[in-house]
Amino acid sequence: MGSSLWSEPDWVVKVFLTMLAVKDADHVVRMTAYQLAQFSKKTEKEAIRAIKILSSPDKRRVEPQLYDGRRIKKVEEGWLVLNGDYYRNLMRVEMKRARNRRAQANHRARRAGREVPYPKVHRAPTAEEQRAIDEARAKAVDANKAAYQAGQEWKEAEAVLETAPEERANRGESETL
Repeated sequence: MGSSLWSEPDWVVKVFLTMLAVKDADHVVRMTAYQLAQFSKKTEKEAIRAIKILSSPDKRRVEPQLYDGRRIKKVEEGWLVLNGDYYRNLMRVEMKRARNRRAQANHRARRAGREVPYPKVHRAPTAEEQRAIDEARAKAVDANKAAYQAGQEWKEAEAVLETAPEERANRGESETL
C-alpha cells in the first residue's frame, strides 16, 4: 500500500491498526485513550500522541486527499475512522479474491482428480444435531427465565429489608425478618 502512514513511527501505525480492528460498524472507536493504549500494547502517552498525529492533516503527501489526510476525527463517543468505508471495501475485495483463489484451486484439483486443498469446513447440522441444538437453546431460555424470576424475588426481598423499621412498625410488622 502506498500510504504515508507507513512513514509514521511504529506506535502511530500500531494504534491506527488497533483502531481499525476495534471500530464498530459505524466506524467509531468507542474507547478512551487509556483503553486504546491497553489494546495496542503502547503507553497512554504514545496513544495520545498517535491520536494527535492521526487527527492532523497529512503533510507528507502533496496531492489532494480526502479529509486533508486526516485519518480520524474526535466525536462524542470516541473517534471516527474517516476512511472507514474505504478500508472496509479493501477488506471485502481481498476476502473475495481469497475466496476465488480457494474455489479455483479446489476446481482445478477436482478436475485433475487430486485431493481438494481447501475443503469446506462449514456444513448444515444433521437433523439429530439440530434437535440437540434446539433442546440446548430451550434449556438455556428456561434457565434464563428462572434466573430472572429469582432475581425479581431477590429484589422484592431487598426492598422489604430496606424499608425503615419505623415504617414496618407503623404497619404492625415485626422488627425481625
